[in-house]
Amino acid sequence: MTSSSQRLALLEAVVEQSFNAVLITDANLTNGGPFIVYVNPAFCAMTGYAAEGLIGLSPRILQGPDTDRQVIERMRQCLSESLFFEGSTVNYRADGSPYVVQWKISPVRDDAGAVCNFVSVQQNISPRIRAEREQHLLAQALNAALDPIMITDCNATIVFANEAFQHITGYSASEIIGENPRVLSSGKHDEMFYAQFNEALASGTPFRTTFINKRKDGSLFYAEHSISPLCNLEGTITHYVSIS
Repeated sequence: MTSSSQRLALLEAVVEQSFNAVLITDANLTNGGPFIVYVNPAFCAMTGYAAEGLIGLSPRILQGPDTDRQVIERMRQCLSESLFFEGSTVNYRADGSPYVVQWKISPVRDDAGAVCNFVSVQQNISPRIRAEREQHLLAQALNAALDPIMITDCNATIVFANEAFQHITGYSASEIIGENPRVLSSGKHDEMFYAQFNEALASGTPFRTTFINKRKDGSLFYAEHSISPLCNLEGTITHYVSIS
């Protein structure tokens, strides 16, 4: 086997075994083209189509009612100018179910410099979109809560403070995030209080305690805190949430 054929075989193996979906079309942009000439197993798994059922068809077979026409038009414009394209929209699987695809398309040139194919590397980003929406919904819910809520990481750095917390302390989110909760310390608690507090934190169980806190303007206020640890999938504490 020659070095060039070995290299070709290696590249083919890489694409075949890639976790990313790969689609290759010809460069025919007329008469309904371009047309699919290759899809890898990851593409078939993502879309539900068999490879032999896609070869010779247009990638438009994946489009549907919620496909963003402006994104498709921008993509076609890039292809017509032999430019790199990156975008995302809704595509549809063989069973008709929608998914959000993010894809990057690059022109492939022959030895003479003419575009002979387009290679599209794709990824189903529906799980990421759902997670982002859930995070946004959670942030909205926390901010809508009437009770002050603060979240710290396991190193006691504040990573979230809702609007009620900002209102009662006088600190804006930009001022308080990244700080240690000690910024609220009033100096009214002794070493025994903090020793018991740290012991409760180390126990990994929810607990309640009452603080005398200090606002940004220096005024003091009492706050009963319910503090609970938050764990990752391995059961390791990563954050603490305080509701007062």
